[in-house]
Amino acid sequence: MKKFLEAMIFVLSLFALVSCGGDEDVQCEDVGEWMCPGSEVTLCVNESKGTGWFEYEDQKYKCEGKNEDIDCDKAVEEVYKACGQTNCEYGTGSACDYKVCTDENGSRWYEYNGKKYKCEGTWDDIDCDRATDELNNDCEGY
Repeated sequence: MKKFLEAMIFVLSLFALVSCGGDEDVQCEDVGEWMCPGSEVTLCVNESKGTGWFEYEDQKYKCEGKNEDIDCDKAVEEVYKACGQTNCEYGTGSACDYKVCTDENGSRWYEYNGKKYKCEGTWDDIDCDRATDELNNDCEGY
């Protein structure tokens, strides 16, 4: 999620940085390879229209909303799906350190001590209660 938050901050900062102008007032920036390692992903904004989108392999992934109400969550998810990205970050519980992973299909799981604890569902319809309980039980030695 840290990487996603960095992307959102970047989106908002681009809106603040681009100058006002006509419809052709589009500014694009390479967001680096963190979204799709080995590939180029570009974030573009049109200040005069208040819109934004990502470009990956000649496809546009549009953010929803405009101006201060822009939401790029689904666009980021679609880019992750398109490039087959699996993203893991380290988390810390009360008793152990573990990894939280997501993949291009919107699946999420935890990894601890060589074992995976899979959440049920994907993207907006995800339930990690059982996986979290199992992880905590193993971490705490129950």
